[in-house]
Amino acid sequence: MYQFLVDAWDALRLKFYPVAHYRYPLSITTLVLLTLGLINAASLPPYVIGPQAGIISFAICLTVLRWLILCVVMKIFLSPLSRLWEWCGYILITEALLMPLVVLCYWPEMMYLPSFIWLVWIMIVQFTGLIRISKAKVGQIVLAYVVYFFGASMASGMLLFVFFNVGWLDLEASLQALKPFMDQVVSDFGMQ
Repeated sequence: MYQFLVDAWDALRLKFYPVAHYRYPLSITTLVLLTLGLINAASLPPYVIGPQAGIISFAICLTVLRWLILCVVMKIFLSPLSRLWEWCGYILITEALLMPLVVLCYWPEMMYLPSFIWLVWIMIVQFTGLIRISKAKVGQIVLAYVVYFFGASMASGMLLFVFFNVGWLDLEASLQALKPFMDQVVSDFGMQ
């Protein structure tokens, strides 16, 4: 765990190593993804309704799925000959840097601006690290992020569909809770 924390601190300071350096045991990977999943579960929108275990399971599965998709896309676009686990380690480090955003669950109004600044910095850290580690062009990394966005969106939708169909999330209650938000959007845009 010590090496993981040192690597995260170095990444925050824009100090990066070759991609093979970011190798962590399964226990650390599991712990980080589980923690990120629980943070994501706490910050899910209020219209995602279901049993607490279903919501937590969905958030953890979604976190792992998005992390894996980002790892695979970056490996394919930046270094097709490298091993997948090498990119998974670097992506894990940069995703773990999002953990302090848990403060938004407790003080959303007071911590909005600092959290936004932190999020932007972590995006810069991840992007800069990908450029330096892979020696790829900026356009290549941007294209990889676009592919990741579409792939993660489709996979998230399919995961949500599975959770609704299995009954781990309540579709009817979620639609009823979403209705006031949709009515507000419709009234804001003047649609009838």
